[in-house]
Amino acid sequence: MIIAFEGINGCGKTTMIRAVMDKLKATLDDDITLTSWNSHPDVTSLITKKKIANNYSALSMCYLHCLDFLYRYEEVIKPTHVQGGIVVCDRYCYTGIVRDSIRGVNEQLLGSLYDFALAPDLLIYLDISPEKAVNRMIDWQKRSDYILGLDMNLDTNKERNFLKTLHMQKAKYDALIRSMDDSKVIVVDKNGDGCTLLDQSVEKIITHIARIH
Repeated sequence: MIIAFEGINGCGKTTMIRAVMDKLKATLDDDITLTSWNSHPDVTSLITKKKIANNYSALSMCYLHCLDFLYRYEEVIKPTHVQGGIVVCDRYCYTGIVRDSIRGVNEQLLGSLYDFALAPDLLIYLDISPEKAVNRMIDWQKRSDYILGLDMNLDTNKERNFLKTLHMQKAKYDALIRSMDDSKVIVVDKNGDGCTLLDQSVEKIITHIARIH
Protein backbone atom coordinates (compact mmCIF):
# COMPACT_ATOMS: atom_id res chain seq x y z
CA MET A 1 0.00 0.00 0.00
CA ILE A 2 1.26 3.45 -0.94
CA ILE A 3 0.23 6.29 1.38
CA ALA A 4 1.33 9.77 0.31
CA PHE A 5 1.24 13.05 2.21
CA GLU A 6 1.18 16.34 0.30
CA GLY A 7 0.73 20.03 0.96
CA ILE A 8 2.37 23.42 0.64
CA ASN A 9 5.44 24.27 2.70
CA GLY A 10 4.52 24.80 6.34
CA CYS A 11 1.38 22.63 6.26
CA GLY A 12 2.41 20.54 9.30
CA LYS A 13 3.11 17.42 7.29
CA THR A 14 6.02 16.13 9.40
CA THR A 15 4.00 16.19 12.63
CA MET A 16 1.05 14.46 10.97
CA ILE A 17 3.23 11.74 9.40
CA ARG A 18 4.92 10.99 12.73
CA ALA A 19 1.54 10.63 14.48
CA VAL A 20 0.08 8.42 11.73
CA MET A 21 3.15 6.16 11.61
CA ASP A 22 3.13 5.73 15.40
CA LYS A 23 -0.53 4.72 15.25
CA LEU A 24 0.02 2.35 12.32
CA LYS A 25 2.90 0.60 14.09
CA ALA A 26 0.76 0.19 17.20
CA THR A 27 -2.26 -1.24 15.38
CA LEU A 28 -0.88 -3.21 12.40
CA ASP A 29 1.59 -6.06 12.04
CA ASP A 30 2.73 -4.91 8.61
CA ASP A 31 6.18 -3.59 7.84
CA ILE A 32 5.94 0.19 7.47
CA THR A 33 8.55 2.09 5.47
CA LEU A 34 9.00 5.87 5.27
CA THR A 35 10.55 7.62 2.27
CA SER A 36 11.00 11.37 1.96
CA TRP A 37 11.28 13.86 -0.90
CA ASN A 38 14.82 14.63 -2.11
CA SER A 39 16.42 12.02 0.13
CA HIS A 40 18.16 9.55 -2.18
CA PRO A 41 21.90 9.55 -1.37
CA ASP A 42 22.90 9.64 -5.04
CA VAL A 43 20.94 12.82 -5.74
CA THR A 44 20.16 14.80 -2.59
CA SER A 45 23.64 16.28 -2.11
CA LEU A 46 23.67 17.59 -5.68
CA ILE A 47 20.22 19.16 -5.27
CA THR A 48 21.28 20.78 -2.00
CA LYS A 49 24.50 22.17 -3.48
CA LYS A 50 22.67 23.66 -6.45
CA LYS A 51 20.04 25.27 -4.22
CA ILE A 52 22.65 26.76 -1.89
CA ALA A 53 24.67 28.13 -4.81
CA ASN A 54 21.53 29.22 -6.71
CA ASN A 55 23.04 27.33 -9.63
CA TYR A 56 20.04 25.81 -11.38
CA SER A 57 17.33 26.42 -13.91
CA ALA A 58 13.69 25.45 -13.49
CA LEU A 59 14.17 22.61 -15.97
CA SER A 60 17.37 21.26 -14.41
CA MET A 61 15.74 21.18 -10.97
CA CYS A 62 12.72 19.46 -12.52
CA TYR A 63 14.88 16.61 -13.81
CA LEU A 64 16.77 16.31 -10.52
CA HIS A 65 13.49 16.09 -8.60
CA CYS A 66 12.29 13.38 -10.95
CA LEU A 67 15.58 11.46 -10.72
CA ASP A 68 15.42 11.43 -6.92
CA PHE A 69 11.83 10.19 -7.02
CA LEU A 70 12.62 7.56 -9.66
CA TYR A 71 15.48 6.11 -7.61
CA ARG A 72 13.32 5.93 -4.47
CA TYR A 73 10.35 4.58 -6.42
CA GLU A 74 12.37 1.70 -7.88
CA GLU A 75 14.35 0.94 -4.72
CA VAL A 76 11.80 1.57 -1.97
CA ILE A 77 8.23 2.41 -3.00
CA LYS A 78 7.58 -0.20 -5.70
CA PRO A 79 9.28 -3.17 -3.94
CA THR A 80 7.47 -2.45 -0.66
CA HIS A 81 4.17 -2.15 -2.50
CA VAL A 82 4.71 -5.39 -4.46
CA GLN A 83 5.63 -7.28 -1.29
CA GLY A 84 2.40 -6.17 0.37
CA GLY A 85 3.97 -3.76 2.85
CA ILE A 86 2.99 -0.19 3.63
CA VAL A 87 5.15 2.65 2.35
CA VAL A 88 4.50 6.14 3.70
CA CYS A 89 5.71 8.86 1.34
CA ASP A 90 6.61 12.24 2.77
CA ARG A 91 5.68 13.90 -0.54
CA TYR A 92 5.01 12.03 -3.77
CA CYS A 93 5.47 12.98 -7.43
CA TYR A 94 2.84 15.72 -7.00
CA THR A 95 5.40 17.85 -5.17
CA GLY A 96 7.59 17.89 -8.27
CA ILE A 97 4.63 18.61 -10.52
CA VAL A 98 3.47 21.52 -8.33
CA ARG A 99 6.85 23.12 -7.63
CA ASP A 100 8.13 22.78 -11.19
CA SER A 101 4.93 23.83 -12.93
CA ILE A 102 4.71 27.13 -11.02
CA ARG A 103 8.21 27.82 -12.37
CA GLY A 104 6.98 27.44 -15.93
CA VAL A 105 7.88 23.81 -16.69
CA ASN A 106 5.34 22.36 -19.12
CA GLU A 107 2.70 20.34 -17.26
CA GLN A 108 2.40 17.82 -20.09
CA LEU A 109 6.16 17.17 -19.80
CA LEU A 110 5.84 16.77 -16.04
CA GLY A 111 3.00 14.30 -16.47
CA SER A 112 5.10 12.27 -18.90
CA LEU A 113 8.14 12.30 -16.61
CA TYR A 114 6.18 10.86 -13.70
CA ASP A 115 3.85 8.52 -15.58
CA PHE A 116 5.83 5.48 -14.35
CA ALA A 117 4.48 5.98 -10.83
CA LEU A 118 1.40 4.22 -9.54
CA ALA A 119 -1.25 6.47 -8.06
CA PRO A 120 -1.14 6.23 -4.23
CA ASP A 121 -3.71 3.99 -2.59
CA LEU A 122 -4.33 6.94 -0.30
CA LEU A 123 -3.33 10.58 -0.73
CA ILE A 124 -3.54 12.78 2.35
CA TYR A 125 -3.60 16.46 1.43
CA LEU A 126 -2.96 18.89 4.25
CA ASP A 127 -4.90 21.99 3.28
CA ILE A 128 -3.76 25.21 4.93
CA SER A 129 -3.83 28.88 4.04
CA PRO A 130 -0.45 30.30 2.97
CA GLU A 131 -0.68 32.96 5.69
CA LYS A 132 -1.17 30.35 8.42
CA ALA A 133 1.63 28.21 6.93
CA VAL A 134 4.11 31.09 7.14
CA ASN A 135 3.05 31.81 10.73
CA ARG A 136 3.72 28.15 11.59
CA MET A 137 7.24 28.29 10.11
CA ILE A 138 9.19 30.11 12.79
CA ASP A 139 12.41 29.64 10.83
CA TRP A 140 11.03 30.39 7.36
CA GLN A 141 13.64 33.10 6.72
CA LYS A 142 16.38 30.46 6.98
CA ARG A 143 14.89 28.33 4.21
CA SER A 144 16.59 28.15 0.82
CA ASP A 145 15.87 30.72 -1.87
CA TYR A 146 14.25 27.89 -3.83
CA ILE A 147 11.74 27.08 -1.07
CA LEU A 148 10.98 30.78 -0.63
CA GLY A 149 10.48 31.12 -4.39
CA LEU A 150 13.05 33.88 -4.64
CA ASP A 151 14.27 32.38 -7.92
CA MET A 152 10.93 33.45 -9.44
CA ASN A 153 11.33 37.12 -8.43
CA LEU A 154 7.68 37.55 -7.55
CA ASP A 155 8.21 40.45 -5.12
CA THR A 156 11.06 42.57 -3.78
CA ASN A 157 9.95 41.74 -0.23
CA LYS A 158 11.06 38.25 0.87
CA GLU A 159 7.96 37.45 2.95
CA ARG A 160 5.54 38.64 0.26
CA ASN A 161 7.52 36.64 -2.30
CA PHE A 162 7.19 33.52 -0.14
CA LEU A 163 3.46 34.10 0.34
CA LYS A 164 2.93 34.48 -3.40
CA THR A 165 4.88 31.27 -3.98
CA LEU A 166 2.69 29.40 -1.49
CA HIS A 167 -0.50 30.80 -3.06
CA MET A 168 0.71 29.51 -6.45
CA GLN A 169 1.49 26.11 -4.92
CA LYS A 170 -1.92 25.94 -3.25
CA ALA A 171 -3.75 26.75 -6.47
CA LYS A 172 -1.94 23.89 -8.23
CA TYR A 173 -2.57 21.47 -5.37
CA ASP A 174 -6.26 22.37 -5.18
CA ALA A 175 -6.64 21.74 -8.92
CA LEU A 176 -4.83 18.38 -8.63
CA ILE A 177 -7.01 17.27 -5.73
CA ARG A 178 -10.20 18.17 -7.61
CA SER A 179 -9.09 15.95 -10.51
CA MET A 180 -8.52 12.87 -8.33
CA ASP A 181 -10.72 9.97 -7.22
CA ASP A 182 -12.40 11.15 -4.01
CA SER A 183 -12.28 7.65 -2.55
CA LYS A 184 -8.48 7.77 -2.55
CA VAL A 185 -8.04 11.25 -1.09
CA ILE A 186 -8.39 12.61 2.43
CA VAL A 187 -8.28 16.39 2.73
CA VAL A 188 -7.21 17.54 6.20
CA ASP A 189 -8.16 21.12 7.03
CA LYS A 190 -5.09 22.43 8.87
CA ASN A 191 -6.57 25.84 9.65
CA GLY A 192 -8.18 24.73 12.92
CA ASP A 193 -7.04 23.95 16.47
CA GLY A 194 -3.75 22.04 16.57
CA CYS A 195 -4.03 19.13 19.04
CA THR A 196 -7.74 18.45 18.51
CA LEU A 197 -7.33 18.57 14.76
CA LEU A 198 -4.32 16.25 14.84
CA ASP A 199 -6.07 13.59 16.93
CA GLN A 200 -9.24 13.69 14.83
CA SER A 201 -7.29 13.59 11.57
CA VAL A 202 -5.10 10.66 12.64
CA GLU A 203 -8.15 8.61 13.64
CA LYS A 204 -9.84 9.39 10.33
CA ILE A 205 -6.73 8.38 8.37
CA ILE A 206 -6.16 5.16 10.35
CA THR A 207 -9.82 4.15 9.92
CA HIS A 208 -9.57 4.72 6.16
CA ILE A 209 -6.33 2.72 5.89
CA ALA A 210 -7.83 -0.20 7.86
CA ARG A 211 -10.80 -0.25 5.50
CA ILE A 212 -8.77 -0.42 2.27
CA HIS A 213 -5.76 -2.43 3.45
